[in-house]
Amino acid sequence: MATRESASSVKYVHGLDFTNITADGDTVGAEVDTDGFNSVTLAISSWNGTFSDGTYEVEVLEGDTSGGTFTQVTEAGHLVSQSGTVSLSADNKSAWIGYVGIKRYVKIQVKATSVSSGAFINGWVALGHPH
Repeated sequence: MATRESASSVKYVHGLDFTNITADGDTVGAEVDTDGFNSVTLAISSWNGTFSDGTYEVEVLEGDTSGGTFTQVTEAGHLVSQSGTVSLSADNKSAWIGYVGIKRYVKIQVKATSVSSGAFINGWVALGHPH
């Protein structure tokens, strides 16, 4: 039973428009400014009835400045996934990854593999623990 709410301490930002991914490769979402928040979680989901094939992995890009250069986060300890998986391979599923990095800006990147028909993918960034 819930005894507390989190809506007043979490800001949700649309990080990747509803996108039909029909080929292997990387799809990059919008940059998100994490200033004012102490925690970041990036998530993707597949839409019910729209998944044909492929595997879609959520990756995190980070950068120091708005509109600047973004690089994929690969440092040990900068990414957290409680589920142990950060990919989708079925209809109506979600995958998320926590970011514990030091850069101000982040982006969702979806790496698609084994795609012939594709799937519709959507992404969000949850900014928590405001300061």
